[in-house]
Amino acid sequence: MDELTLGDSEAVLITYVRYIDEGHFAEEMLSCKRLESTTTSKDIYNKLKNYLDVNDIPMKNITSCAADGAPNMMGKKNGCLKLMKDANPEMIIVHCVIHKENLVAKNISPVLNEVLHAVNKVC
Repeated sequence: MDELTLGDSEAVLITYVRYIDEGHFAEEMLSCKRLESTTTSKDIYNKLKNYLDVNDIPMKNITSCAADGAPNMMGKKNGCLKLMKDANPEMIIVHCVIHKENLVAKNISPVLNEVLHAVNKVC
């Protein structure tokens, strides 16, 4: 799950899902929804919750969720993932691995940086 601002200052919430389909892992975009007002954790959570409700997807079906580490997503007191975990205590919250790799890649040697970029392409 990621919240981002497009070039024209429009904020959107993008959610991807990974699941098992007939014994095989599948991945696809679940939704891309415009955030009409602000990008607070509550706005993001409400947008996601509304999408899940409209499409009859129970919050308990989300076994884990990853985000980029921004406070509105990962905040321990009132981040979007904290609100999701409050609704589904069994859910596992994860800081996006690829995002962490990109942060590390900024400060390492060019050779290791090249390896990390290759790993990101594979993931």
